[in-house]
Amino acid sequence: MSSLDKKNNLDADSNELSYELLEVAIQESISEKTSAVQALHGIKFTFAFDESSLNPVICKPNLLRRVISNLIQNAIEASSQGGVIELRTYRNSDDKVTFEIKDQGSGIDLSILEKLFQKNVTFGKASGSGLGLYFVKQNIDLWGGGISFKTSSQGISFSIVFT
Repeated sequence: MSSLDKKNNLDADSNELSYELLEVAIQESISEKTSAVQALHGIKFTFAFDESSLNPVICKPNLLRRVISNLIQNAIEASSQGGVIELRTYRNSDDKVTFEIKDQGSGIDLSILEKLFQKNVTFGKASGSGLGLYFVKQNIDLWGGGISFKTSSQGISFSIVFT
């Protein structure tokens, strides 16, 4: 087991599930990256927070920030100079809070879709460990939520549904 796996397991076991405002976690994750990203890549972020989604979600707050940060980092890496990353929250048709992040990259090659959330599988990143999306999915599953995505040649959109 790698040191990152051990840290993730320790973090996962050390906190009980609690309630967190999704918007707060998103804003904190974005603020970590905004100035450096905008200066280096000219990437802009757009936010759309539906008032109906302002209720707290069940998660492990420290890990929720890491999940969001991981998805933001992937979107940044997929985006070209001057791209836009869209973030939004809303209530879906099942009345569950949903977080969506969409980039304007080239999308995901259809041949790798079935491996997307597998551990130690990376796709075209020289420094990729293959743990990022695996970590995201494991934590969302732990919280009783779900993750899905849509991909096209105009980018990828990840949606996380919270219980």
